[in-house]
Amino acid sequence: MSREKILVPLGPANHDFNALYHALSVAERIQAKVYVVYPGNQKAAAGRPDWMAEHLKELIGKACQQGLAVSCHISAGPLLAELVDIINEQQIDLIIFESDGDNGLVTKAINEVLTTVPIQAVQVNGKPTSTYRLRKDGVKCRSS
Repeated sequence: MSREKILVPLGPANHDFNALYHALSVAERIQAKVYVVYPGNQKAAAGRPDWMAEHLKELIGKACQQGLAVSCHISAGPLLAELVDIINEQQIDLIIFESDGDNGLVTKAINEVLTTVPIQAVQVNGKPTSTYRLRKDGVKCRSS
């Protein structure tokens, strides 16, 4: 039996990583692999710190230490094309994303993906609910 695969596209407006926390919680329960797509940042290219990339790297590192399989891809091109490529190449089963508004980069790309690729998607809205907890190692997971 192959492992389930979850794709989490993040955009510049997704600075609280709710979709990623949700995906990690699901992955922990069903032993899925998580693929994160993060847009390349102009701040890093200009030599300025990119706190979101640093936080993402730390979060993924902690998840991996807990035995979760997480892969991160820095998007260099158009998000839609990269999402479709990853979905097809990795045979993604589920997309978990957080809306970044009707005109947001991620929302536009996901809406387009759903018209071209047969895949399930879950939209995470707002702040996490109380059914999630933060473990001592910093990984958010679903409470029992």
